[in-house]
Amino acid sequence: MANLPTSANCGDLIEWTDSFESGSTGYGVLRHVESGTVIRIDPTISGTSWTLNIASEKTASAPSGLYSVGVIVTLNSERLTHDRGTITLAAPLDRPMEQTHARKMVALLERHLEGRIDDAEGRGLESYTVNGIPITKLSHLDARSMLDKYRRDVANENIANRARLGLGTGRRIQTYFDV
Repeated sequence: MANLPTSANCGDLIEWTDSFESGSTGYGVLRHVESGTVIRIDPTISGTSWTLNIASEKTASAPSGLYSVGVIVTLNSERLTHDRGTITLAAPLDRPMEQTHARKMVALLERHLEGRIDDAEGRGLESYTVNGIPITKLSHLDARSMLDKYRRDVANENIANRARLGLGTGRRIQTYFDV
């Protein structure tokens, strides 16, 4: 799969060519490594030349990440997985980021802590009784501790995302001197 691109954006047209024996038929497959989502590719065959392209409509809703690629060739009723490779689909810049667990927890804990301020009766919302049933909520100290932990997790996710995009981690300053 020398012509297979190593990366593309979700929503892009992806196309490559390959050569197989005359009279062979088959198809290509992209499989998302994490979720198992499969995109089937029906090639255009002209003699021994195959053109495999994935329409932008198929990749637009595809999850971003690493995909394994294979071409299944059938000739004289023999099936063969001919080529294997990988391609990385990156989320386009106009697609909103997926919410990670840490980001969801930061928002939830911030709302929880803000709700304590709105308590007009001054109970602190840590424990009270409704119809004789005792209710205990997460204490303020525990909520603050968890919030700090999840904020660190979000900061580490941001660092990893920056490094993956080649933007550096934001933790190191590099200086170059010309002599």
